Amino acid sequence: MNLLIDAGNSRIKWALDGTDQWLTGACQRADFAQALKDQLQASTDIEKIIISSTRNQGYNQQLSVLCEEVVGRTPHFIEPARREHGIINRYQPTDSLGSDRWAALIAAHSLNQSPAVVIDCGTAVTVDAVNSDGIFEGGVIFPGLDLALESLNRADNLSLASKVDASVFALDTDQAMYSGVIYSIAGGIDTIVQLMRKTLGYSVNIYLCGGDMDKLANLLQHNVIKEPELVLKGLKIIADSK
Repeated sequence: MNLLIDAGNSRIKWALDGTDQWLTGACQRADFAQALKDQLQASTDIEKIIISSTRNQGYNQQLSVLCEEVVGRTPHFIEPARREHGIINRYQPTDSLGSDRWAALIAAHSLNQSPAVVIDCGTAVTVDAVNSDGIFEGGVIFPGLDLALESLNRADNLSLASKVDASVFALDTDQAMYSGVIYSIAGGIDTIVQLMRKTLGYSVNIYLCGGDMDKLANLLQHNVIKEPELVLKGLKIIADSK
């Protein structure tokens, strides 16, 4: 059995991948140590730990120590390569591409060798394109929902309520700010996807993942395929090859 970990800026997702078994979980970063201990109470046969992390070296070292203490295994942190698992990486420098983006591209291309756009809606939103030959054409990064709202709150010295509904006819400041941000993100994604389709062709699979996937899916004008575990699926492909 392999332990796959997707350590993002805000949350950590994981999967236990074994024969006829695929168990997943997610939590805030601060809760991961206890969650990992709880998850592994009945699973002691971990062979490999494969991690994608967008965090800094200090946090990755803490995560490595935690895995060694709880699991008894030293984890492998993935790094983008120039060519691997059917993907040709044109990013410059090669290893500066986020490991989560790399894993998601590998998974998307493995699901269907058609051209693909991968939209990851997390702390930051990334929109990446891979053609039918597995060549990574590139992508864009911009602030995600929470990051954009935090920036707006700081600028206006306001405290935005955590749960409001989006509406173009907002009648209070909280709703107006939330609506403006989420519609701008959705509109930005649609514009980028449309521009990418001019190069990739219009028969393109559009995959959507990330913590804000469900909030944005119904606002997008393009038909998307929800793949909440896309990064973990990419990690599985990498783990199976080692």
